[in-house]
Formats: sequence, structure tokens, C-alpha cells
Amino acid sequence: MWGSAWMNDQNLSKERSRLWLTVKPWLRRMRLPIGLALIAILLATLDTKAIWDLVYQANPIWLLGAFAVGVGERLLVSYRWHLILVAGGAKITYWSATRLLFVSQAAGSIMFGELSR
Repeated sequence: MWGSAWMNDQNLSKERSRLWLTVKPWLRRMRLPIGLALIAILLATLDTKAIWDLVYQANPIWLLGAFAVGVGERLLVSYRWHLILVAGGAKITYWSATRLLFVSQAAGSIMFGELSR
């Protein structure tokens, strides 16, 4: 069951890669500059003073609670991935799976996710 789903995902990934190669090279190179330009436009149009005013007015207890819920959710997601990987035959500890999840999400945030592909 797991193997066939993985093979379908792998075939889908190959198909996407093949289709992406048919796009004009100059258009592929424009993804990152266009994405950065859109982010720059968004940041230029935001009212940063109003945003910082809201941040300073926020209740620290609620911020701490939101942080705790976010970390707890990530720990549960890494537990789920750990179970999936172990069921697939991987020899990985829970904490290794957790570290991989946090590192991969940090890297995705730094590299603008899909914009950097």
C-alpha cells in the first residue's frame, strides 16, 4: 500500500519535472526576480507603523500561548512523520525526525519556498 502511493507520487514528480523543462529557460529564470518584486511591492504598501503598534499592544500571555500551540503542533506532525517513516522501514528516531522537520521548514522559509525552485 505505502509503496504504490510512493511510486505514484514519484511518477507525478517526474511528470512535473518533465513539464517544467518544456517552459522557456528565460521564463524559468524570471520566477525568483518576479517573486522578490512582488514581496517588495507588498512590503512597500504595508503600514508598518500600524503593524508594530498592534504588536506592542498584544498581550504577551496570548503570544506565548500561540507559540506553545505552534511548537506543540510541529511536535505532533514530526511524530506522525516518524510513524510513517518507521512503518516504511526507515531507522530514524523521533528526535531526528523532529530535527529534520524543523530544519526543512526553516530552510523553506529562508529560501522563499516555491519561489526559489
